[in-house]
Amino acid sequence: MSNYVDPFGAILKEIDQVKSQQHLILKTLKEGHLSKLYTTKEVSIIIRVDIQTVRSYIKKGLLKETLIGAKKHIAHTEIYNNDGTIKEFKYKRIS
Repeated sequence: MSNYVDPFGAILKEIDQVKSQQHLILKTLKEGHLSKLYTTKEVSIIIRVDIQTVRSYIKKGLLKETLIGAKKHIAHTEIYNNDGTIKEFKYKRIS
């Protein structure tokens, strides 16, 4: 009984390695998305409203835009929550 070897020890070490690799991959993917910019047309498709509605959200201050050249772009963080779900704009109060 003194020569007992834990058969799950190696498996647990590998699982920990895979988890750390997965964490690194998710972190780099998230950082890549945070810098992504969308056009008003892309935003209208994502949040399922008309382009004119997106423009009114910008005008009301619900969405912030950045001008690059002559085109208006909206940051990824303006559209999505931290957990990756789409933000609610329809019933948001403006103070």
